[in-house]
Amino acid sequence: MSDIASTPGALRLFGLSIVARVPLTMLSIGLLIHAQHLTGSFAAAGIAAGAYAVAVGVGGPVLGQLVDRRGQTATLLASSAASAALLGAAALLPAGAPLLALVGLAAAIGLATPPLGACLRTLLPGLLPDADAVRAAYAVEATASELTWVSGPPLALGLGALWSTGGALLFAGAVLLVGTAAFAAQPASRAWQPGRGAPRTRGRSMRAPAMRTLVIVLVAVGALFGAVEVAVAAAADGLGSAAAAGPLLGIWGAGSLLGGCWRSAWAAGRTVPPASRSCWPG
Repeated sequence: MSDIASTPGALRLFGLSIVARVPLTMLSIGLLIHAQHLTGSFAAAGIAAGAYAVAVGVGGPVLGQLVDRRGQTATLLASSAASAALLGAAALLPAGAPLLALVGLAAAIGLATPPLGACLRTLLPGLLPDADAVRAAYAVEATASELTWVSGPPLALGLGALWSTGGALLFAGAVLLVGTAAFAAQPASRAWQPGRGAPRTRGRSMRAPAMRTLVIVLVAVGALFGAVEVAVAAAADGLGSAAAAGPLLGIWGAGSLLGGCWRSAWAAGRTVPPASRSCWPG
């Protein structure tokens, strides 16, 4: 963490990316509870949340290609503006809105989700002094991503309970737009240019058996995580407090963070490597 802290440009990018990614962790549960509020059905809400999750997976590579062609600034600004507008449209849907409209908007939001994490990780090697610092920064970034999952779901459900489910989506869209715009305005992001090496063949990475296996595993894991979000929200609602799902999911994120740090230390035989020390206090 010290290398990031001693590099002002990297520290600003890191902080802005975390701020902008907190609303991204609000969207899945936020869309779920908003759809349930409008339709009265967790089954319908699960369909909308599933459409969002699938669209995020489909849209990520497409937006990544746009970043490679057009640069980070234009792609991030356009995708965040589209996400904010679509979230506003979803927030203003009336009760009893057709499920097809909810699913369509959720899918469109997923397709337009800005690739902030990927853009940050692309910039870090050019801002830090050596490979060890970059590896440590990636570990810090992974840790901070878990922290957004600790705060995002409770924030979405808290705003939904205290204000409205549509209001939670409006808040997420506003923070996403402002945070992403601030990230994209940083000199390192504006100046970044894709490498001009050998031409890339579409789908080339998927030819590797290990990559195909990884994709299959991660799809299964993503389906499991999505099912848990729906199940926890439905169970909390059945017990009389849908907002209780937020702290429960936040505790889950905290456990994931601590478990990952412990696993890093255990795998190193009680000697925490430099890239994992960022998980531990001090």
